[in-house]
Amino acid sequence: MEKLRISDNGRFLAYPSGAPFIWIGDTFWLIRYRPPEVFDSYLDTRRTQGFTIIQTLFMDHSHDPAKWHAYDAFVAKAAERGMYVAVVLDWGDPRKTDPWTAEQLYRHAFWVGRRYRDADNIVWLTLGEGTDWRTPREKILAAVRGLRDGDTGKKLLSLHTIFGTSTGITGFTEHVDFHTWQTNHWEAPDCLPLYAMPKGKQPWPYPPPCEHGNWRVWEAIAADRAREPAKPVLDTEAWYEGDGTGNRRLFQCNGGALPYHVRRRAYFTVLAGACGHTYGAAGVWDVKGDFEQNLRMEGAAQMGHLGKLLESLGSDLLQLTPEQAMVAEGQSDDYDEHVQACRAADGGWALVYIANGKRVVLDCTCLAGRAGMAQWFDPRTGTRLDAGSFPTGRAVAFKPPGEPAVGNDWVLLLASARQPKSAAFDDDRAIELDSKRLPDVG
Repeated sequence: MEKLRISDNGRFLAYPSGAPFIWIGDTFWLIRYRPPEVFDSYLDTRRTQGFTIIQTLFMDHSHDPAKWHAYDAFVAKAAERGMYVAVVLDWGDPRKTDPWTAEQLYRHAFWVGRRYRDADNIVWLTLGEGTDWRTPREKILAAVRGLRDGDTGKKLLSLHTIFGTSTGITGFTEHVDFHTWQTNHWEAPDCLPLYAMPKGKQPWPYPPPCEHGNWRVWEAIAADRAREPAKPVLDTEAWYEGDGTGNRRLFQCNGGALPYHVRRRAYFTVLAGACGHTYGAAGVWDVKGDFEQNLRMEGAAQMGHLGKLLESLGSDLLQLTPEQAMVAEGQSDDYDEHVQACRAADGGWALVYIANGKRVVLDCTCLAGRAGMAQWFDPRTGTRLDAGSFPTGRAVAFKPPGEPAVGNDWVLLLASARQPKSAAFDDDRAIELDSKRLPDVG
C-alpha cells in the first residue's frame, strides 16, 4: 500500500506519484460489535461497489494487544484489497472524554499511533464528534499530538467533526491536514453550521445558533475550500441511507434517506470542490437490521459510479474548480432542484449535476475552444448517453433525458474539442454551429 499525501495544489488527497486519491468512504463505526468473520465479506462487497476507504472506530483504552487483534486484522485485510482505513480512536463528547486527562489521551493516542506506524493504508480521524465544544480543547489537541508523535510514519490526520460543523469552522485549521464536515443526517439542514464556538452552554442537542447563517451543503464545502492555506475538504458524515434505527432521535427525521437523497448529497459536495464523500447505511454503521442485506442498498453501488466518473478524469481531476457562474438559468437553492457545476481550470471540461432533470441554460464561455462534445451520465447506473455537440462561446440550453421529477438527476459532461482527448469522453468531434440560436442539446 502507498501512503497518501496532500496533492501539490492542496485540494486533494494523493498517492506518492501525485495522482489524486478519490475518497469514496463507507461508515463502519461499530466494528467492535462485529465478529471478525464478517470482515472479508464486508470488505469484498465494499471494494466491488467502488469504495476506497472505510471509516471506523478503534475504541479500546486497555492497551492489551490481544484485544487489538481484530483491529489489526481489519487493517491488514483492507490493505490486501487496496483499501484504506480512516480511524477514530474514541468519541470526542464529554461522556467519553471526561474520564481521561489530556495526558492520558495523549498517551493512548501515542500508543495507537506507534502500533500502526507501519500500516500505510491508515488515515487518522482522531476523535469521533471530535470538535464537540463541551470537550476542553486541550484534550482534543492532546489526542492529535499523541497520534503525530506516536506514528512516525507521518500519516494524514484530521478530526471527525461534531454534527453541523467542520474543522475550519471550529478553529482547527492549523492542526489538520485536510478539512472535514459533518453536514448531518437530516434531508436538508435548515442551518449550517449549527454552531461555531458557542457564546454560552445550552442543553444538548440544541446548541446556540451560528452567526454564519443558513448554508446549504454545497456552501459549507465551499466555505472551507476557500480557507487559506488551501486544504482538501470532504463531508465525512452526511445523511445515512435506510431507516436510521440506530438512534431515532437523531437519525429518523422525515423517515429514512432514499438512494436519491444520499446520491445528490455526494454530487453536491464533490462538484462544490470536495475531494470525495463518505456514505453510510443503516444496519451497517450501527448494529440494527439485516447487515448483509443493508450492505447492498442501492445508494452504495451508486457511490461507486461517482468514483468511476471522477477516476475517468485521471490527473485532470486535480484541476476541478467550482463554477456556479456557469448556470445562467435554472438555478435553485432548493435541494430538490439545485444545479451544481464545476470545470477544469484550463477550460478543458466541465461537470454539471442537475438534481431533478429540468432544462438548464449554461454559460459555456468558460470552456476552451470553439465547440465541444456533451454526454449525459446516469448516476443511478453509471451509463452514458451521447448528447451531441455544442458551441463553447455562448449560452447553451441542455435538457436531461426524461421528465423533470425528484430522483431524475443527471450529470452533464462537457469537453472542449480543442483540448487533447479526455478519457472521460467517447470522442472529441468539433463542429460549427449557428451562433445566433440557443440550441437545445440532448
